[in-house]
Amino acid sequence: MYDKSKIKVIVWPQNITEDFCKRINSDDVSKPEWFNDVIKNDRYAVVSITEPGSPDADITVGGIVLAIHRMQFYDVVTDYKYGDLVIHPASKDDVRGLKNFIDRCVEVLDVNRFIVHCAAGISRSAGCGAAIEEYLDIKRTIRDNCVYQPNIHVYKVCMEEFGINTTADDYRKLFKGEFE
Repeated sequence: MYDKSKIKVIVWPQNITEDFCKRINSDDVSKPEWFNDVIKNDRYAVVSITEPGSPDADITVGGIVLAIHRMQFYDVVTDYKYGDLVIHPASKDDVRGLKNFIDRCVEVLDVNRFIVHCAAGISRSAGCGAAIEEYLDIKRTIRDNCVYQPNIHVYKVCMEEFGINTTADDYRKLFKGEFE
């Protein structure tokens, strides 16, 4: 069984995640002196969220980045028509495998830091990160932070992937009435 008190979910934009992962996996001497001390006991996994058809984030497994789970979906909560194009929100298929990834990371790889990123690090990644915190039953730092505006639909499909049933009332409580 993993130690819940040591696991943290971090939500960042894609560019910061890419830069951080490159730094922790390099021998670059330009890192600040304190950098290696801060991360020396950390074991990272990345949940990478990009838009359909866009290139994967420039993140690789190596060093203390032990695993990456890649997903692609748009940052919408309902179907959105853009000219002739209809953009769909995240589906169960889009998040399939996330539960197995998280379970493997904590139970087999002993990961204690999950970085969840999307383009801006505000909505899709915050919705997914909040669901991961809920699933692992760890300290909730995302849903109570005003920096984030969790995509409630992403949260919902991730919770379904984790086998956790939630209601609209639960969403209102979790995200301060922002769910419609």
